[in-house]
Amino acid sequence: MAPTSRARGWWRALFVDHPGIASKSPDGFAGDKHKVWCRKCFDARVSSEILRDRAEVTAGLRTSVRDQQTIENTRAYMTKSKLFHLHIIF
Repeated sequence: MAPTSRARGWWRALFVDHPGIASKSPDGFAGDKHKVWCRKCFDARVSSEILRDRAEVTAGLRTSVRDQQTIENTRAYMTKSKLFHLHIIF
């Protein structure tokens, strides 16, 4: 049986979708291809953001460290500020 259009290959577990894909925003696509982040790169960047938050708290520039979920949910902002390298896949 042929896979449905919603079926994804095993390699998709290695990537994090651009938030624009779910909302069908043009920012989430390059032509008809999805924009995604490498999961390892994404996780490393989130860890880097947590460390930066800790340093800012220590310096008095921030009142608290954002939790991991909060940082992950700011993907749209991170894309616009070019903190991530995006990949294009089908």
